[in-house]
Amino acid sequence: MRYLKLCIAACLILAGTVPAQATSYQLDVQDVYNMSDVWSSPTGGTGSYAMEITGMPYPTFKYTGTLAQDLNWSQVQIGYRWTPAGAAGATSMNGHAFPDLSLFDDWTLSFHNQLTNYGIKVNMWINTGYTDWGETATYAQVDPSNNGWAELWLGEWTNLTLDFSDADIWQGGVQSTGAIPYLDHVTGIGIVVAWDNTDGDWDGAPGIQDYPYHVDIDLVPEPLTMLGVFGGVAFVGGYLRKRRTAA
Repeated sequence: MRYLKLCIAACLILAGTVPAQATSYQLDVQDVYNMSDVWSSPTGGTGSYAMEITGMPYPTFKYTGTLAQDLNWSQVQIGYRWTPAGAAGATSMNGHAFPDLSLFDDWTLSFHNQLTNYGIKVNMWINTGYTDWGETATYAQVDPSNNGWAELWLGEWTNLTLDFSDADIWQGGVQSTGAIPYLDHVTGIGIVVAWDNTDGDWDGAPGIQDYPYHVDIDLVPEPLTMLGVFGGVAFVGGYLRKRRTAA
């Protein structure tokens, strides 16, 4: 019995400890829950959050809303964005400062299309750079070569990873690919849900005014943490089977 208790204690320590070599950023649960619509193109897109716990300790966040009518492209940017006084948007993440992402290598989320009968596209974004310090305002998202703007049809899902060393970057209207600068000065963070008809593949009814969507977002745990959890569970399971066999 003493050995079993030691095994369980070791598993709990493994499950609750973030390995030193783990460098993936993880949004706080309340940060995800309190994200809001910060920008729409064209104007008129709307959204609202409802959180649904589908499994612990990693919950699922349900985002529902509409994409404003457009002939080719419509999107809603969801998250937190620092803005000057008088402009729309957030000035912090759920009441606390934006993270220092220079301490991390990437950021991963899982996206699920749960409603629309046409393809939607998803991406992740961050803004960096303190312009009042002379830094260039930077917008970065997952590069298409890394599954950025992944198209999801009804019931489909995908994991997206924003690689901080290899991202799609925009500065002053100029696009480039590479490492994201000013990661220690983050000014915005979030996701994008979009509808794309530039390839003419949407089969919805003509004349529709808005495009409803329902996207579930899952926080993706650290691979090494989950390895510790499942490895510990398997070890304890094997130990218990051995004890029953011996009895």
